[in-house]
Amino acid sequence: MTTTKKGLRNALESAQAELAKIDKEAKPKTYARQEEIVKAYEIALNQSIRAKKAEKKATPKNSPKETETPKNEPSVPDFTTQIKNTRALKDVHDDDFEFVLNWAKSQGKEPYEVMADDDLQAVLNNRSEKRKAADTTNTGKGKRKASKLSHEAIIRKAEAGEDVDMEALAEARMAQRLARVQK
Repeated sequence: MTTTKKGLRNALESAQAELAKIDKEAKPKTYARQEEIVKAYEIALNQSIRAKKAEKKATPKNSPKETETPKNEPSVPDFTTQIKNTRALKDVHDDDFEFVLNWAKSQGKEPYEVMADDDLQAVLNNRSEKRKAADTTNTGKGKRKASKLSHEAIIRKAEAGEDVDMEALAEARMAQRLARVQK
């Protein structure tokens, strides 16, 4: 097994471990993103295995192996880079994830490298503050709680023949009798 293959297996195992740690219902976007990472590792590992098998079939046993890789073959990112990216992006809010990836792409760098960029941090902090402000001001039209009826109102409703909670009625009558005794 080559170093790249071992690295891909290790990266796949660590990505699967991270996926197991994420609560699917609490953080569905993060879970989906991690599932995509696991699938990418699985695909890369399968391609690596298939490439090695094809290389063995294509190369005669007596001829020396070529050390050069074809230029049109897509390069598999180093697993340490992928792990660094995963760790750097784990604290990024789901709404900012695409933004950070686009920022890294525009800079021509990996996401873990641009996370240290002061300009990016300023933008992320600004977006975070806007989210917090929106959450605090977005109180919405909450339902009003039903007002608690007084003991006298409960007794009046019961005497009028309306439906009243029996426990509340008993409590109201006990409070009424207690009030009479204390007078």
